[in-house]
Amino acid sequence: MKEIDNTEKTGLVPIGTRFPRAIHEELKIIAVREGRSLQDILIELSNDYIKKHGNGNPAYTLDQFQDKEFAAYPALMVNNRKLREWFHNFKQGATEKEVNEIRFKLQEWNEAFKEQFTYL
Repeated sequence: MKEIDNTEKTGLVPIGTRFPRAIHEELKIIAVREGRSLQDILIELSNDYIKKHGNGNPAYTLDQFQDKEFAAYPALMVNNRKLREWFHNFKQGATEKEVNEIRFKLQEWNEAFKEQFTYL
């Protein structure tokens, strides 16, 4: 019997894949506990992955690192130890211009924050 394609009606595309048994078993347990289907969990995980790695993500691509004007800095929410370590290493070879660029950017962030959270 030929499978009927309901893709247009449902917007869902059938896929087939193989999962490690241990992961599958653990996902089934969690899905039952949360009253969800494996499909719902996999769609949620896929959406999260797309947000993190898709075109709309401002994450740095490898080709940006080849641009001489490109400068990579720690993420805003990096832990304090790593941030302090980065600043320590940065100051070893930083030019005055680079230090001022960071100072200016931090001031911009601070002003934007204060504009949005005036009640704090």
